[in-house]
Amino acid sequence: MIRALRAVAVGCLVLGAGCQREAGSPSARAVAWLWDQQGSDGLLHSEVYGVLRRGESLTAAALLATSRLPAAVRADHGPAMQRAFAVLHESAAGKPSPGPIDYPCYTAACHLHALALLVPPGWRAVADLRIARLRSLQLASANGWATTDPMFGGFGLGDAPPQKPRGADFVTLSVTTAVVEALRAAGVVVDDPLLVDARTFVERCQRFGGEDDDGGFCGTPGGGMLGGKGGMDAAGRPRSYGTATADGVRALLACGHEPTSARVQAAVAWLDRHAADTVPGLLPEFEPSLRLYWAAAVVQTARVLGRPLTVGPPASLFAFAQSRQRPDGSCLGLATAMKEDDPVVATTLALTVFGGR
Repeated sequence: MIRALRAVAVGCLVLGAGCQREAGSPSARAVAWLWDQQGSDGLLHSEVYGVLRRGESLTAAALLATSRLPAAVRADHGPAMQRAFAVLHESAAGKPSPGPIDYPCYTAACHLHALALLVPPGWRAVADLRIARLRSLQLASANGWATTDPMFGGFGLGDAPPQKPRGADFVTLSVTTAVVEALRAAGVVVDDPLLVDARTFVERCQRFGGEDDDGGFCGTPGGGMLGGKGGMDAAGRPRSYGTATADGVRALLACGHEPTSARVQAAVAWLDRHAADTVPGLLPEFEPSLRLYWAAAVVQTARVLGRPLTVGPPASLFAFAQSRQRPDGSCLGLATAMKEDDPVVATTLALTVFGGR
């Protein structure tokens, strides 16, 4: 069973383990390049996209990707990571900033998850600040949302508490998955209202239980630009696609579903049926712009499920990520639509594919 996940996991785990022994491995070269980009302020800044130039979201994502690597691979980058943590700790504590943080909800989630994985001194106090902030950013009853609202329980941009009707435009499964995984890693229990409400949103993103449902996920229940990257069916419902389905499996698990639950099994079966190195189900204008995200999402989903990984047909996602690595260690995506042409974005995604936990 789950051919798609077996198709990548063993090969990636074996190669990831090899990173501990080989200084010139893809992960070692990628993480070295990534932290070489750190600015004097402790942050990683985009030179491609203005919206990412502030650097908090890129830095938090790089910290999380690096935190997942074997200790031997990240050992040389401890001082750089400490500087990055220090800046994000100040942000979590409410230090005034010169402007709005880029993607604040995603930043908080990645920072929290990295803290939970590495448990640096004093991490719990900072983690609790992040959890409290994430509570305020959920589309939940405290912000005026009802359980009947399609976006109820989800997370979006996070530039301000989403007081209804504001804040629903940018709610996605991708951000919500990042949040719920971070919350669980930091010890939030599944019956906490924060995760109970998130589960409502996650389940609404899955095509499950109906005659025409296939078990896969879309990015938001209503489709549109953010959730309809797979197009719409004849009934006007967003179709399932690969990146959302890989994220959806992990979100279900983080919200309390067991791996044997009908929903998880249906989503895994969808991945199985659509095993590919290209992103299944995406409209042409979005594929191959999410190819590295797809590789990272599938590999991380396999790790969370604890499945053995094998070299998969038609080619290993590890091999794809390695093919996108340049001589200096950085990586580059195939297209521009989802910012994978920014080497900081692409290299961060590739690190998840190359090895980690």
